[in-house]
Amino acid sequence: MKSSNVISSIPQRGGTAEFKRILCPTDFSEFSDVAFRYALSLAHHSRAKLFVQHVVELWRYPEAAFAPAHYYEEFIGLLLHNGEEELRKFVKSNADNGIQPERVVGQGVAHGNARSARV
Repeated sequence: MKSSNVISSIPQRGGTAEFKRILCPTDFSEFSDVAFRYALSLAHHSRAKLFVQHVVELWRYPEAAFAPAHYYEEFIGLLLHNGEEELRKFVKSNADNGIQPERVVGQGVAHGNARSARV
């Protein structure tokens, strides 16, 4: 998808899209790839700061609740580390335009975690 095609569909006020910060959540799916490229294009053309966020959803690992506390903390740490590594790879493989997005990894429920990015 060319960035010029993406930008032509952005609602604009006064002829210029006005964004200061853009948050792009990702779950590393194909849809996330498309959304991230769109966010990159927006950030590039509006000179906005881009944040890309991945949320580690602990509810997906119910078995962890039965582990002793020290194993639980180690498990959570490993999940967050893996999330950070996957996000780093995701950004590296999809980034262009000279935009260097800020990577944010959080834990919780994805649909309620946008504030953790502090954008």
